[in-house]
Parts: sequence; structure tokens; C-alpha cells
Amino acid sequence: MGYFKSWPPYNFDYNVTDESGTMIFHTEKADSNNTKTGTYGYRDPSGIYRTVNYVADADGFRATIDTNEPGTAAGMSADAVFNAMPVMVPTPPGGTAPRPRPAGAGPAYTPPRYSRPGSTMAFALGQVPEVQEAQEASVVAPEGAMADGLLVHRVGSY
Repeated sequence: MGYFKSWPPYNFDYNVTDESGTMIFHTEKADSNNTKTGTYGYRDPSGIYRTVNYVADADGFRATIDTNEPGTAAGMSADAVFNAMPVMVPTPPGGTAPRPRPAGAGPAYTPPRYSRPGSTMAFALGQVPEVQEAQEASVVAPEGAMADGLLVHRVGSY
């Protein structure tokens, strides 16, 4: 049991609906043996939902998941039971539901262009005044190697 002779029992719950209409919820209770049971999940405005019912105790975490999320199938995975149900998409009035588009059917991504006043090449070459001053202050050049504040490489032996 660890540090406690008995665990303090507790329970909590919350249920929130965000501005888009998605409902998120969680309920949990624990007893003096530190056995926790609970339920959590969500339901979005289109009716897609996931509800996880769980028990966590000395035998580990065990969950049963009820969902109608696309791409899920009933079965067992990692000691969790999935109860998948088909998504019921309402047909719009006066016609058929729009056909899904393949993932690559949208426009190609165009990276944003960034710009700023002045030359970015000057920054890359260290010609920004503050950078240049800091570089010059940290360089000790041989006598006669400086010309107009720039370090000049001299050909020959030193």
C-alpha cells in the first residue's frame, strides 16, 4: 500500500462544452484501497464520440472504449476493448452527402516569405555594425593587418 495504511477516498467530475459545441467530460472515484474507476471522453458537434470507461487498481489499468470515430474497428488492443460503431452522417436536404476528397487534393503548401528592411547578406557576413564592433573588439591582429577596420589576411609568413 505504500506510505498510507489506507488511501483517502475521493471523487470528481466535470463536463464542459467549448465554443464549437464539443463536449468534454471526466468522472472518477477512488476508494480506500486506491481502486479508481472512471469515465472520460468527448462528443463533437458532428456526433463523433469516444467514451473510455476504466478501472485502475493493483491489477493495472483496464479500459473499455466506446466510439464511432472513423477508422476504428471493434477489437482488443493493449488490454483495451474497442466497441466501434459506424458514423451516421446526415444527408443534406435535397441531395447526397459530398464525396470525401483524397488527402492530396488540396492546394500545395507555399512557404511564407519573410522580409525585413536591409540586406540579410550583410548580417550573414557579419557587417551589422553591432556585430562587427564586437568581432573587432575580440580580434587581436598582427600589426599592419587591419585596413579600414577590417581584418585583412596577409599572404606570406608570419
